[in-house]
Amino acid sequence: MYLKTLDAFGSYRSPEAAHRLEIDDLTLGETIQAVIETIKPHLVSNEASTRDSTSPLGTTELADDAIRGKTVNLRYFFRYLLPKCFSGAWREPMFFSSELGRLFLKEGYSANVMRVIYDRDERPYGFLDRIFLEYSLHRAVYDRLHILVAKIKPELESRLADGRELCIFTAPSGFAYDLFRPLEEIAGRDADTMKRVHIIAADLDPHGVLESNLTERSKRLGIRLTFLRGDLTDEIFRCHFEEFAPLDLALFVGLSSWLPKPDTLAHLTWLRRNLRADGRLITDCFTPEAYALSGRYIGYKANYYAPEVYQAMLDYCGFDGLTADVASGRDGINHVLVATLRGKPNHQAVASAIMHTLTTQQSPDGARYI
Repeated sequence: MYLKTLDAFGSYRSPEAAHRLEIDDLTLGETIQAVIETIKPHLVSNEASTRDSTSPLGTTELADDAIRGKTVNLRYFFRYLLPKCFSGAWREPMFFSSELGRLFLKEGYSANVMRVIYDRDERPYGFLDRIFLEYSLHRAVYDRLHILVAKIKPELESRLADGRELCIFTAPSGFAYDLFRPLEEIAGRDADTMKRVHIIAADLDPHGVLESNLTERSKRLGIRLTFLRGDLTDEIFRCHFEEFAPLDLALFVGLSSWLPKPDTLAHLTWLRRNLRADGRLITDCFTPEAYALSGRYIGYKANYYAPEVYQAMLDYCGFDGLTADVASGRDGINHVLVATLRGKPNHQAVASAIMHTLTTQQSPDGARYI
């Protein structure tokens, strides 16, 4: 009866008003792909609107005075700062009085700012800088590093134990703490294995500090490094890395929130095409919390995904997203996912993921979403 209703609707409107897709043998990702290909001709392209001058790494182009002006406007104060005060929002106005906070306001989440957060235990900080470091988002980033090291180390050990050459792609690389920390531990036990490691790194590196740092650490360990500076969303730039394929490990960490969704999907699909059959993707996503509102009011543009949503995106791009290993930090804000390439469809897992997404996901204001 439902199909007959669709046929009647198509006859009444036009044959193109209703579409029927056979999806019995398709995975969740393949189903989404089929739906998108079907409706794409009916959508008005709005690609230009997704491109703006906001840096994908979260740096604003606003001067300190402009940011201060935004933080004292009534909308920010009454709709965010007061209601979310006890969720950590009280820390944000203190950034202007903190050395680390001012660095953040100047550079956004640059490699330099991330290094400060990662190395927070290396030297004592004053009270105001501690307020910055204990901000929920920054604490989540600190937790993420430890999760990444714990996930990456066994992957490196198992592959190096096989005697194979190991090709690792990381972009955006930053200072590559997530790679060098486990590699340094392994090198302490067996330095000769480092000769079989090749790291291919890419980053915008707007401050020109990454290549020399990564080169120095690689030479110290005896690792081969290839570093290219550029924009990951540029297909021509990505093509430079295909000569190194297939890849054993691909890291896509810290950028899924800053890229427009089409660019994120395009990059994940590209990574899937260039991974070995037994390769691993290591990536992450952020759940929307209080900080998402403050970022929007100040001028950041970001995309936030619950783990289940990001898993579906991975599945759409050709990974076995529904069975991806997910680990979260203490506050449940950042989530690290380790995914393999997709094998045979798991219809039970697909159905379970769909039902879970439909019935349990909520936004910060309590509204359910898919």
